[in-house]
Amino acid sequence: MVRDLVARRQTNLGRLLIRGYRVINFSLLEQLRGAGDAHLRFGHFTVLTNLDLRGGTRQVTIAERAGVTKQSVGPIVRELETLGYVRTQPDPNDRRATLVSLTPAGRRVIDTAQPLIDQIEDNIRSQLGESAFDTLVGLLGKLLACFDEGDAYPQH
Repeated sequence: MVRDLVARRQTNLGRLLIRGYRVINFSLLEQLRGAGDAHLRFGHFTVLTNLDLRGGTRQVTIAERAGVTKQSVGPIVRELETLGYVRTQPDPNDRRATLVSLTPAGRRVIDTAQPLIDQIEDNIRSQLGESAFDTLVGLLGKLLACFDEGDAYPQH
């Protein structure tokens, strides 16, 4: 019974996807810290990867895109604001809502991250081979096409 559970954990799609996500993002985080952003932490990606690059993004939109609650995004936004990566302001269309936007330091992190992500993907591509990598990306794209941007919300 325990052996079956261990085997199942090694092939469980959800666990494999989460482990892949964590491996890629912890590698990215380590490299970003090495590039001078020592205060970044894994949880900051929840906000940084879900911000629009122009203008501001409502906190509720960030939460929806990340598949988390608005309440869990608030502390991360405040921390990133304290670190100087984002700024907040009331939404001019709804003063109850908060818009979050990148500062120049936040934009620099995003600009620094993209070539690092490309390197990480190139390493994975070289480990799997071009064809297997393309197949993996294609299959994941088909799987995730069934879901909204926030991953946690199936389309109907």
